Amino acid sequence: MLLAGSLFPSAMKATEKKASAAEFTKISSDQLLKKGDDYLHINRDIDSAILCFNTVAKRYDAGMSEKEKAQIFEAYYGLWNAYYVDGYNNFHAALDNLLIAESLAEGNRHAKAKLDYAYGIMYLTLGSQHNEKEIIELAKSYLHNAFYQSYKQHDVILTHRAFDNLALIAFLDDSIHSIDKEVAMMRNFKNPSEPWRQYVSLMIYNARKATAENNPGATR
Repeated sequence: MLLAGSLFPSAMKATEKKASAAEFTKISSDQLLKKGDDYLHINRDIDSAILCFNTVAKRYDAGMSEKEKAQIFEAYYGLWNAYYVDGYNNFHAALDNLLIAESLAEGNRHAKAKLDYAYGIMYLTLGSQHNEKEIIELAKSYLHNAFYQSYKQHDVILTHRAFDNLALIAFLDDSIHSIDKEVAMMRNFKNPSEPWRQYVSLMIYNARKATAENNPGATR
């Protein structure tokens, strides 16, 4: 009885997942990408996010339009996000998906900022884990490029994410004033529909700045 009882929920879960996968094949790529982002960042349902992104990724065809190709790029970028940043901390799966995304980036004007952000985050993690300043500087360079490109393109979410990580590096490196220019840009960044994003980014920055100025060298 114990064995049967423990297997029953797993069987139900597998059935539900198959049903969801079948349903997802009927949904447009744009809708699936939106659902995937919502699963990832709002619901924190990593498995469902991966299912959404994988469904779009499997639609790749060599003869597809530039718009469709951009959707496939977003799917693989979403998979990188799911496996590395928001999900399983699976470096190898994340990198595999990022490399595929990069191979699809040609002609996509929004791709470079996202790729630079992704590589910046991965280098930041590696540099921090091994206390390698050269790798952290490389991360800073990628994130700097991602910030300026996404700011110019008014990619709200990516601008804030790149800024937040630049601020983190500046704080950890005891060089909080090295991003004064980026802070001024962030204060002038207009996003009327989601003003809370600016508030949160600057609030975290101001807290780090206050800590750095009141206790220099505290992060070392």
